[in-house]
Amino acid sequence: MRKVILFFMIIIMTTGLSSCGLIVPEEDSEAYVSLKEQFNAYHENDFMFTNRFHEFVNQASLNVSKSVVKIKVDIIHEDGYTLVSRYGSGSIFMEDEQKYYIITANDLLNTSDQQTIRLQITDYKGNLYTGQLIHKDIDYELGVISININTLSPLPLITFSDVSPLPQEPILLISYRGQTINSMAMGFVVYTFDGDPLHPIYTTIQSDIFGNGGAIFNNRLEVVGIQFMVEINESVGINVKGIQLYLDMFNQFFNQT
Repeated sequence: MRKVILFFMIIIMTTGLSSCGLIVPEEDSEAYVSLKEQFNAYHENDFMFTNRFHEFVNQASLNVSKSVVKIKVDIIHEDGYTLVSRYGSGSIFMEDEQKYYIITANDLLNTSDQQTIRLQITDYKGNLYTGQLIHKDIDYELGVISININTLSPLPLITFSDVSPLPQEPILLISYRGQTINSMAMGFVVYTFDGDPLHPIYTTIQSDIFGNGGAIFNNRLEVVGIQFMVEINESVGINVKGIQLYLDMFNQFFNQT
């Protein structure tokens, strides 16, 4: 609620008070300054009222979507046979000299004590990779998979936003939605609560379970969420603040291994 109030304070201050000759001291709290920067960045990149939409679509389809992969997860019984296969999405967020690292939804990776998983990754060109589970966490609903780098087919990395999306901000989901590699679907943020990093982002993006693990981008094509479930056929994402906390934990784990 505070975020919404601050948002409208910015609009009022920039549209009316100065013309009335009123001297209004600008709030200097950390929350206010952060939200002001967020609103200014959104306004500068807003394609809803400019001719930037074609640039946004071209950048998303020709460049950013190359970071998104299809994930096939075979759940293997301890006796060696496949119990079920799951399908979802992931995005390459990190690399080293030999491997790419893919962030995805933990829901794809869940197993019981008597089960293991086999991972197959498909990139935008249809190249196949054998994946390795590196880390997962049920509290953050996220996990990380690695694949070997194909030097003949380099893949770009996604970038994360520093801030959560605003209510009614247009967003883009790139995923395996509809069992189509790099399917793109747009919608708006319905609600998120920036005060709780684990609070989901509710959206109007039409999606399905194959979109789980897919990346939700803002109008600057920065990741603001990762879909981890679908509610009434609409994408629900993990807030970028929660993603950042998970990645902090993952980096500590990664640096110790």
